[in-house]
Amino acid sequence: MGLATVYDIVIQSGGYIDVESEEGKGTTFNTYLPQVEQQNKKTEEPSFANETVSGKETILLVEDEYQVRVWIQKVLSKYGYTIIDAPNGTDALGIWQKNSTAFDLLITDVIMPKMSGRELANQLLSDRPDLKVLYMSGYTDDELGPHGILESGIQFIQKPFSPENFLTKIRNLLDI
Repeated sequence: MGLATVYDIVIQSGGYIDVESEEGKGTTFNTYLPQVEQQNKKTEEPSFANETVSGKETILLVEDEYQVRVWIQKVLSKYGYTIIDAPNGTDALGIWQKNSTAFDLLITDVIMPKMSGRELANQLLSDRPDLKVLYMSGYTDDELGPHGILESGIQFIQKPFSPENFLTKIRNLLDI
């Protein structure tokens, strides 16, 4: 995960990060999270029906963080989706130009080097206005506002997300 994502998760959890940096010695990040009491009650897991989120569609996945991209690809592949991935918008454009009709959905990170997810989506949508797009980000609303992601009608999911929420969001978007 990127530092901004980690920072957001820690702050949203009521914690804080202490940074110590010394020339010639490096930087140390100490993360502090509030202590929670262990619950003795066994919480019931929500039911998750595989067939309701499975699919056969082809998805263009654009994510600059390698570990996140690999995790998403594994989750989606497990549920029947075909995934073609790219680490940035420029590479995604190259993939798109080879076979734009193959894709049912674009899933893209919002803030990436070289080209934002919104810029990428606008280019692809000019070629295929019927393409469905799902934006994702670990940044806060304040940071996303300038990227036009908070506009009405934009499909968005906040990182980190559970596989269940992610798969449900994708299935609902594809079924519109």
